[in-house]
Amino acid sequence: MKPLTFFCLPAKRHIVMMLSLLTSFSLTAQTFLYDFSTTPVMKFNAGSSGLAVGSVWVYTKIDAAATTDAVVTISASSGGITLSTFDAGSSNGGYDKAFQPGLNVPGTGGSGTVSGYVEFTFTFITTGTYNAATKNGTPRIQTALVPATILDDDGTLTGGTLHEFDMLNLGSGELLDYSTTGPELSYSTSGTNITGTNAAGTNYSGISATAYPVMFTVINQNISTMVYRTGVTSNFSTAPASRVTSLAFFMPSYPSAVLAVSTLSEFQGTVTHNGIDLQWQLADERSVTELSLERSVDGGAFLPLRNYTPDNTGRESQPVSFSYNDNTSQLTTVAYRIKMVEVSGSTQYSKVLNFDMTSGSQEICRIYPTLISSLATLELSSERAATGVLRIIDYEGHTVGQQPITLGKGINYLSINRPSGLPAGNYIASVRIPGHNYTQKIILAPQ
Repeated sequence: MKPLTFFCLPAKRHIVMMLSLLTSFSLTAQTFLYDFSTTPVMKFNAGSSGLAVGSVWVYTKIDAAATTDAVVTISASSGGITLSTFDAGSSNGGYDKAFQPGLNVPGTGGSGTVSGYVEFTFTFITTGTYNAATKNGTPRIQTALVPATILDDDGTLTGGTLHEFDMLNLGSGELLDYSTTGPELSYSTSGTNITGTNAAGTNYSGISATAYPVMFTVINQNISTMVYRTGVTSNFSTAPASRVTSLAFFMPSYPSAVLAVSTLSEFQGTVTHNGIDLQWQLADERSVTELSLERSVDGGAFLPLRNYTPDNTGRESQPVSFSYNDNTSQLTTVAYRIKMVEVSGSTQYSKVLNFDMTSGSQEICRIYPTLISSLATLELSSERAATGVLRIIDYEGHTVGQQPITLGKGINYLSINRPSGLPAGNYIASVRIPGHNYTQKIILAPQ
């Protein structure tokens, strides 16, 4: 039998930072946690009409309960970048509920580049407690998930080269989400600073809450302060037009989102004399707020069989295993799936395991050994001849290797060569054939 040979795809070095989350709150797309459409009040003027470093502005009653104010301090600047406006609102075609500073970018004079930023520190306080002497108020811990979303990380290659970048710091335990579709943004981290940079030079006209390729979100919980830095790298000889950037507090529904990549690394079942033993494993329990095992009997609707409360209490990232024995002595055909609600608010389902208790047959898809040095075997049952694809996915959700597969009716055994060029570590093997999608955790051994 001819081994399957993978070709490797370029692996993007994006970093997803996991956090400890409570189960009592979930975000839905287009629901704004904070609304910055109200006019801010300048509380302390450090010069230049409140646009210089040290100036302090306050937005009142930014949450639905009208109990939270936001103290926004211009905390730093660099590279000659200055503010043209503190918050442009919707005056420049912007998104009214977002915080939208305007940036003045100096020209290079014909040589070199300009690279700099303006930084803002946000402190969430109890409404009405701002103290002019301390330039702050009574901190209000935000127990809800705070989704800080950059809406419009643009760039341009017309008349020069300009790339916007935005940095968010929501503290230890923050989580990064973005669309894996499109090459516009690149990501980097330094400590708890997460920076998205427009790498392609793409410019989207206007500001939209659905311009996914130039958006990203950083999420955290139980915080009362955060830092937002917005900047530009430019080689324009003369100063370009003022750049308006946007920070909104909502959770987009990203296509091919990082957080929508299932954390379920294994799901399998075995027929025994006691019924069906089901086992599954989460790559990181902290990224799931709800988890349930669902069952369908004789082709009926899937109904909850067992609900589980994920442990989201500040542990280090680690795989977590679950098991359940279902007494099927009175059943004929039965199917199972896992339902998961991710921290992003999206609902994900596992592959479906089907069992025919009258014949003892079952759906099979597994790769063994789990620890792969050079060669492994894919065992896969198929109801008919079919073609599909076997993908290797890293734990950041990126496909780093793939190979077409051809199946015959019945149980197939396919030899798999370890993909070359991939570092040792944990990966997800995804097998997709018409009507089915299987996933399994695999480990590439050191070589």
